[in-house]
Amino acid sequence: MKGLAVATLGLALAGCGVVKKGSSCDLKAKNLRAEPWTGSGLPANTLSLTFLRGPSEHTKDIGELLEQRGIFASFFVRGAAVHEHSADLHHLWEQGHLVGNGGYTFTPLTHSKEPIVEIRKTDALITEDVTGDIFLLHAPEGEFNEELADLLNQNGLGKYVGPIQPDTVLSETFMDDKSCWENDVSVTACAQQYFTEIVRLQKGIIPFHDEDARTLELLATLLPDLSAFGFSFARLDQVPELRAALAEAGSSVDQVAGESSCDDYE
Repeated sequence: MKGLAVATLGLALAGCGVVKKGSSCDLKAKNLRAEPWTGSGLPANTLSLTFLRGPSEHTKDIGELLEQRGIFASFFVRGAAVHEHSADLHHLWEQGHLVGNGGYTFTPLTHSKEPIVEIRKTDALITEDVTGDIFLLHAPEGEFNEELADLLNQNGLGKYVGPIQPDTVLSETFMDDKSCWENDVSVTACAQQYFTEIVRLQKGIIPFHDEDARTLELLATLLPDLSAFGFSFARLDQVPELRAALAEAGSSVDQVAGESSCDDYE
């Protein structure tokens, strides 16, 4: 791990964890809940970047750009894409990014006939690239409820803390990158929408998708402007309320990279 990356996380929050070798998965854990986790507790002018639906052929380049800027992000995986891009996923782990679960097909879990299978299949694929037992779940399209939380908790998936939800709000004045590309919005115009929305929010979890080359261009345009405006960046495990929930769940928060000891598939 490069010195810049280690130094950046070292400045974040005190109390680096140590991977707990030999511990086992708590199959009775119940860390999933109906109410989503957001970045509302972040300090002012602090952003946590998330990337959805990858990995893809663009994931490596996005990871490299973030590393160059000393930014650690969280990538919520579409399990079906892992087979083709497993090396890129592992590289994200090596760089100090977090890898989370977005389901196997990244479709709304409340509409799935087999939500347990959606999460379990992806869990099996990403566990070796999960840092310090920081198991995070993103609910595609924000579709999640108490019944689904209970179902997953009762079926051995309560080691996950979630669902994680962005703080941005889709509106007439803001589209995320995926919507920008679907509506033929230019990279420049999309970056301006993001900048305006982020300045309005002043902090929070900001979503992107690592499926399209234009998102890389968007980031190259947007990130310098955000830094110049005074924004800083934090990994999801540095969101105070989420950090506390992860620590209570047994995660080793503030790990740069490290094997997970909770592996159901050994």
